[in-house]
Amino acid sequence: MKKIIQGDAPIPLGKEVILTSYVDANLYHDVLTGRSVTGTFHLINKTLFDWYSKKQGTVEMATYGSDFVAACTEVEQIKANKLGLQYLGVSVFQKSFLF
Repeated sequence: MKKIIQGDAPIPLGKEVILTSYVDANLYHDVLTGRSVTGTFHLINKTLFDWYSKKQGTVEMATYGSDFVAACTEVEQIKANKLGLQYLGVSVFQKSFLF
């Protein structure tokens, strides 16, 4: 499988690591504003290395909407984590798993 590496990133060494992420949102967490809360955590080879919890910036009227906003936030974080690891010289498996 061909690896995607930025032009000025170092050549990755060692075994590939697998990134796994979990995301969830609870609808209507704040009764006053109606906003949901996004919660995520990221694993490298089953080891927790990053987590995130924040109130969403928009008011969603359905669980689908709040989960979709949370998933969009998670995808951006996955991309940033993957790029950061590549700049540290870590060999990252091309596909990340999102649950």
